[in-house]
Amino acid sequence: MSKRRKAAGKQEKTVRDAQNYPARILLIAALALAFLTHIAAASFPFVDDDGLQIQNNLHVQSWHFLPRYFTADVWSHTGCGSSNYYRPIFLLWLRLNHMFFGLDPMGWHVAAILLHVLAVWLVYLLATAELNDKVAAGFAAAMFAVHPITVESVVWVSGATEALSGVLFLGCMLCYLKGRSRPPDAGLRPEAGKHRAWQGAALFLFALALLAKETAIVIPLLVLIYEARFQGFKVFEAGVEPQEPGTGKGRLKAALRAVAPYAAVLAAYLAIRFRVMHGLAPGIDRIAAPATAIATWPAVLWFYLRKLVFPWPLSLHYSLSFVSKYGMRELVLPGAAVLAVGAGLWAWSRREPRVLVACAWLLVPLLPAVAGTLRFGPWQLVQDRYLYLPLTGFSMLCALALRQAAFLKIGGREHGSLANNQRRTAGGQGISLNQGLALAAILFIWGITTVSYARYWSDGLALYSRAVAVAPDSAVAQNALGEQLVSQSRLDEGMKYFQQSIAADPEYFSPRRSLGHAYGYLGQWTDAVAQLRIAAQIRPTACAFGDLGDVQRSAGLLAEAEYSYRHAMTLRPCPAHLHWALADLLRLEGRLAEAREEFQLELDEPADSPIPGVREQIEELDRRLQSSSGH
Repeated sequence: MSKRRKAAGKQEKTVRDAQNYPARILLIAALALAFLTHIAAASFPFVDDDGLQIQNNLHVQSWHFLPRYFTADVWSHTGCGSSNYYRPIFLLWLRLNHMFFGLDPMGWHVAAILLHVLAVWLVYLLATAELNDKVAAGFAAAMFAVHPITVESVVWVSGATEALSGVLFLGCMLCYLKGRSRPPDAGLRPEAGKHRAWQGAALFLFALALLAKETAIVIPLLVLIYEARFQGFKVFEAGVEPQEPGTGKGRLKAALRAVAPYAAVLAAYLAIRFRVMHGLAPGIDRIAAPATAIATWPAVLWFYLRKLVFPWPLSLHYSLSFVSKYGMRELVLPGAAVLAVGAGLWAWSRREPRVLVACAWLLVPLLPAVAGTLRFGPWQLVQDRYLYLPLTGFSMLCALALRQAAFLKIGGREHGSLANNQRRTAGGQGISLNQGLALAAILFIWGITTVSYARYWSDGLALYSRAVAVAPDSAVAQNALGEQLVSQSRLDEGMKYFQQSIAADPEYFSPRRSLGHAYGYLGQWTDAVAQLRIAAQIRPTACAFGDLGDVQRSAGLLAEAEYSYRHAMTLRPCPAHLHWALADLLRLEGRLAEAREEFQLELDEPADSPIPGVREQIEELDRRLQSSSGH
């Protein structure tokens, strides 16, 4: 009898392994494709924000600054303004990369690609649990691996914050599912005695996800949706049955109890964030009126949905901005398109309940990007990287559609109905020919697009030229290309783009500053002062007035320069070495005692990179003051 049981068990294992074989092949292929379609980036240099965020950021080049990761925003090292982005775990990721790779971009790029590979594996695990079909999970992982929308989050080192937060987000939800008692058909019943450990791990990863990027704030909402599903609320009546019988009120209380620990972690995070950052949303100074931002939501949603389905063209910048009027093109058509997509998904979900969870994974992670328009400035309302995590839900929807597609008719005869196809492929038993061909076509088209678009990130000139080509009326793209040209000593070409950027948006701060510096390089100090004065009026930060003081001094406007320096010191945050600049100006005017006082303030002020020779300057001024008093 024992031999028979062993033989039966061995046969069952053999059958199970045979059934899982296609899914394993798909997973291996997905992981390989995730690596291979992005590996060209390993030879790319640092681009765009990488220079300021990595190469010129002392904070990520030494463990000495580790405590500051948790007490300041991600751009605090610049000393100019405040981004209000609180991401200590992302800074820790940058620090670890620097510890292992220094300033060699190859290591940074490979680390970012491996982070994406890890995300693909987690998407496979999530899809396996939610779709109850390992082959469909393999489809979802493969499509997530190669979708062109991932490029910005994988081949751009500074964009790795999306993949990092995505891994933590996915890990948190997988641990939540593992730690929850679930119906037998859900496929993730935890082993006895381990559910509390999984729950604790989920809360820990939630805290890390929040500290990696603030968009993880939506995790409690996603948990609440899952709880509503497990408690058998009416919207999920075609799906999972209630785990425990009870009244609607009792089920609601049970759902809220499950969400409570996540709400507590979120409350603690918000308290810390508000104390450190004095706010939650990005500190952009040119936000639109709430009514205008909300009216832009249909266009933003439609943009993102289109990019998932048709990811062409892709760019670092786009022309979409706030709606200027509530017209057919600006509001009605995008709104109607979004509603039509929503109606279609809802109708599909009535036949296939798994669609609802996939939609939740598409829409919930997208909410911060859409709601963020309330605090975003113009010209940067949409970014490809914001779709990295929502791509999880879209990939599951595509996988479901692919698995449920009826066979093609060959020679007038239908090879398998929808129902037969579902029965044949349920539980990971196989892949139909048409499904395999369709998947291969999708992966080929998306993979080629990913490889092709990734090449634009090979250097700044290619990246910003592409941005201008896609969004020729974008002031941000024009200015970025101009700065890249100036950095290559192509001053005249760069200044042309600065002027075009100003023409596109006269209230945009950056091209004014860039053009002012360019005039300074040419020694045209009057023009430099004029542009930097406008820049300081548009964005009155300490750095803006410090820059203005520098060119005013070079223009011989010493009194005006002194005023600019002193005004800059009254603003916070204040950049380093303003006391040095003012002291040098006062010494030039012969005001030695005041100069000595400013040098002393420079010496006393802590700085990440102190200017050498300050003490010697003070000693020299002391000698001159003594000599002067002796006479």
